[in-house]
Amino acid sequence: MDIKTKITRVAPEAITDSKWTGGVTRQIAIWPPEAEYAKRDFEWRLSSATVDLEESTFTSLPGFHRILMILDGKVGVTHKTPRGERHKDLGAFDQDSFDGGWETTSVGRCVDFNLMLAEKCGGSVSVLSAAAPIDIFQLVPMGEWVVTEAFYCLADSFSPSIEEGGFVIGTTINKGGALLLQRTFPEANSYPGVKLSIGVNSNDKIWGVRATIVSPF
Repeated sequence: MDIKTKITRVAPEAITDSKWTGGVTRQIAIWPPEAEYAKRDFEWRLSSATVDLEESTFTSLPGFHRILMILDGKVGVTHKTPRGERHKDLGAFDQDSFDGGWETTSVGRCVDFNLMLAEKCGGSVSVLSAAAPIDIFQLVPMGEWVVTEAFYCLADSFSPSIEEGGFVIGTTINKGGALLLQRTFPEANSYPGVKLSIGVNSNDKIWGVRATIVSPF
């Protein structure tokens, strides 16, 4: 029995920065890997951005859904939707989910975590606050999918141990880096599950952010 999970370690120094109108964005991962954000030919994209201006206008992304989580700071986010204006105040680890085609503005400065999804994809974002085994690749919908579990490090470091099919793989992810685990379904259903255990080097309760993404195979 061999490993059926694709494991990708994203080192902090491998993440490139790019400027946007309100600050700087760090692209953590994009799918498929050959996709380009500027061409809008991606199925999903993970990034973390700084909002340096007190008032900012978000880049328009029609055809995409966005999940925005605040990692540090506070902002008020306002959307102009077809049904009227919607406003939400966000502090650390609060999140907002919205249509990328809406006209969206923010007031305040922050560091955020972004998941962008094409219409055919689904996903969620959550905080990680315990160094304990984590259930992954759960509740996969019927059909052929690529499921990605991404773990972004906010602590000094974390050390994941991945167990599958009698094999155990360990590594270390430093602050600002990420771990991506991917499996295809339903092909993977004939194999035993994957166990993920994580040790954390941090005094903070919240040590990372998790994104779970389902995209067509």
